[in-house]
Amino acid sequence: MKINFKKVTMYLLSSLMLFTPLVAMGAKLGAMDTDFAANFSTVYTFVIGISTLIFVILFLVGGIMYLTAAGNDESTKKARSLIVDAVIGLIIVLIAWSAGSYIITQLVDSNSLVKDGAIQ
Repeated sequence: MKINFKKVTMYLLSSLMLFTPLVAMGAKLGAMDTDFAANFSTVYTFVIGISTLIFVILFLVGGIMYLTAAGNDESTKKARSLIVDAVIGLIIVLIAWSAGSYIITQLVDSNSLVKDGAIQ
């Protein structure tokens, strides 16, 4: 079996780029306190960031596929479909981010009203 070093190098570099934010967030996740809203906000921000990264990468891959289609109708259709799907995904992530941010602010405001089990 012949090993393709270019592919292995690309897989390792892309894995490193994808998992570097995980390591950076690990320090923050490891220091989680007992506040539900803060924990939820941290996890939510991480998931939104990863989702955005995935859809941006899909958009770039679709653009590269479109540029390298060389007039082939089938390849062009696949590339356009990937670009449209990536844009729709980014719009969904944007809507989820705005809705989640609103919910998190409501959680933080409601937590500031309750201290030691008593409503202030």
